[in-house]
Amino acid sequence: MPPRKRIRILFVNCPRLDVTACKYLILAQNKVQGIFQFEAYLFSIFAEQVKAATFDTAAKLLKRWSTMPLPFRKWAERRYAARADRVAAPFLAVPMGRQSCVGLMKDIVIKHDQWLSGLPRSYGNWSIERAPTIVVTETPLEGGYYGWSEEDLAIISISQWQRYFAPPSVLEFILSSSQRYSLRMSFVSEIGSHYPTRGCIWDFNANVGDARAGILVGYLCDSCEFSLLSAGVTEEEVTALKRLLTHEWVGNTETAGSVAGNLKRVFSYDLSRTKGLHASMRERLSDALTSETAKWIVAVVLGGIVVWLFRVIKK
Repeated sequence: MPPRKRIRILFVNCPRLDVTACKYLILAQNKVQGIFQFEAYLFSIFAEQVKAATFDTAAKLLKRWSTMPLPFRKWAERRYAARADRVAAPFLAVPMGRQSCVGLMKDIVIKHDQWLSGLPRSYGNWSIERAPTIVVTETPLEGGYYGWSEEDLAIISISQWQRYFAPPSVLEFILSSSQRYSLRMSFVSEIGSHYPTRGCIWDFNANVGDARAGILVGYLCDSCEFSLLSAGVTEEEVTALKRLLTHEWVGNTETAGSVAGNLKRVFSYDLSRTKGLHASMRERLSDALTSETAKWIVAVVLGGIVVWLFRVIKK
């Protein structure tokens, strides 16, 4: 099989998204196929290193909050990172035009690359290479678009994501969208959306809600498969791609060591139950109520009720 095609994922201005959980899900693909090598980057690290001196009081308070063992520490961490991004790139605070979004984001990627390549070799930047880049952001795209790509850069905007879209989860939406753009930028740049809805990764979808069918089906239609084969993609690679698109490799939350199981165990993100961009307090509490601790609590409560009933009857 040919060398892996590098795909870079850059997270920019994501104040609500559980970026660490999303990174894990995307990077887990590296173990289940040999076609792509996915790499994850945080624009906020660049922003903090370069623009920290210009941060306002709110940003500094969020930074301090995120480093202390306080309630909602993860919330503060996400808000701080997003605020840093907007200081480094103020245009992220307002919706981007469809015609200008790629140019604006490409400028971000260039600045990030220049900073990273200028760091000492000991920082680990010796294996950095330019590659097709997918930007994941909560900055809206004008016109209600949730994605756009040109040449070697694609943008996935999750600003329009609503809780009622789940299932699938927003992480599965990002995963499927990143696979869609990876195919386009790595193999067939001319491939485009097709109007017939087939449950294919390249179905034309007018909005995020319509995209759910393709995510759940995980299908590559015959027309798109023919386009890939015509572009020189081998049958072995197509088979691997089709297996990747099914998302069967994600597994389920009950299987120890599976990707879905690790997402729930480590990040409290349940692909089958979490509806928002991160696990809410209510969803975390709901998970806790199904645990062994909850069973113990229920037993204590029931015991208390029995004692109370006994005393009432005795009177």
